[in-house]
Order: sequence, then structure tokens, then C-alpha cells
Amino acid sequence: MPRSSQCRLRHLVALRRERSRGGNWGRPGSRGRHQVVLGCRVIGVRPNPTGGLNVMRREAVPIVIAVVGVALAGCGSSSSTPTATTATAVGQAPDDANVVGAVAAIPVGRCHARQVNITDVQAWEPDPACTPGATDGGLPLAQLCPVAHTKQIRPPASYTDALKRTQMRAYGDTGSPAHFEEDHLIPLELGGAPRDPQNLWPEPHPSPNEKDTVESAAHDAVCSGTIALPDAQHRIASDWYQLGKDLHVIP
Repeated sequence: MPRSSQCRLRHLVALRRERSRGGNWGRPGSRGRHQVVLGCRVIGVRPNPTGGLNVMRREAVPIVIAVVGVALAGCGSSSSTPTATTATAVGQAPDDANVVGAVAAIPVGRCHARQVNITDVQAWEPDPACTPGATDGGLPLAQLCPVAHTKQIRPPASYTDALKRTQMRAYGDTGSPAHFEEDHLIPLELGGAPRDPQNLWPEPHPSPNEKDTVESAAHDAVCSGTIALPDAQHRIASDWYQLGKDLHVIP
């Protein structure tokens, strides 16, 4: 997606969110008191006091502007490695309707899933430009081992079902939603973002599936100290299938 289009989409989400809160930002003649650079240009949004670092150690974005198809690399980063968006408070839910609405603005078929092994019908990985993975709002290591207590942050089906249908359109998927799992690319048991659309995608196979096995093996490896949590997050986001091979759960 061209950089100018990515920036306009970010601007749209921020504007919609601000207006839904009753703010005047973005209206004719108004001037926001708080401004922050989102890698594209200066726009008026509210600052996030809980900003932090993501898995790839990028500068925090102050609000959840998680739009499928809008790669952070297109707005100020030269890295082609899939990256993750940044931290909001655990349990803090974004405006679901605004998020789904912003994803719906992505053109049909803009995203492209990749089958990394043509002999394996489950070997699908998301488009890294649309679904790079994210850890905002994810659980810390202390709450992941030995058992990951993810129930408290798992989003409701009303949100994930609506998001799955919208993301299927962005990915050009025309099958039944029942044939797809709305998958957390970085799973919750590895500290993945529960609601961020950059960490959710319509995986072309219902659960349980091969990726679920990789997620469990990666969680065990993290808790045993075999793999550091940030490394596991990066590897599963960039190539979960290869991680499964490295962990000997995929032949």
C-alpha cells in the first residue's frame, strides 16, 4: 500500500475515534491541543500515557490504530521484517466498532495469505504487510508460565466474528467463515495482542490445526527457558511454520 494511503487510513481511524468521544479534533476551525507524530505526519490525537516498546522495539503509537493492510513499515521504517504494534494497558479494549470499520476500508483482496508448503493444506501464513503480529495488551511472562491465564484478555466472539468477516474481504476469501479460524498470529499464550487486527487474521483452516500445535510447543519452550519470549514472538510472527519445524512438531 502506498505510504500516502497508509497515512490517510491512520488519520481516518484517529479522527473517527476522537469524534466518537465527543472531541472536535478534525472539524473545520478546530485545533487539537495535543499533537504527536505517527511516522507519517503530525496529527491531533490524544497521547497515550502507557506507551511502551513492542517485540521489535519500535516507538510506541499512542492509540490503537491497528488496520489490517497498513504495515507500520510503510510509515517511517525501512525494515521488511514483520513488526508488532505497541502497548496499551492490559484489559483496555479499543473501540471495536471503529476498529472493524477501519479494517472494512481496506480494498478487497489487498492482503494475500501465503501457502509455504504446497503439499500441506494447513501451511498458510498471513500477509506480513497486513498481519505483522502485535503484542499490545498481551500478558507478561510472569502470567504465561507455567500456565497461560488468557481468559481475562481473550476478546469476545462478537468482536472476532465481525473482524473475521471483514478481514476475509481484505484477504479476498470468499468461502464460508466456518472454514476459517480468526487466529492470533502471536498467540495469547505467548503474550500476543488480544484485539489488535495486526495480530488477528482469517487462517484458512478451522481450529484445531497445525499452528495450534506449534503454539503449544513454543509456549512449552518459553516456559522451559529454551527460547526467550521475545524471540518466540518474533519467530512465530515471521514464520510459524518454520518454527514448528525447528521445534520438531512439523515434519
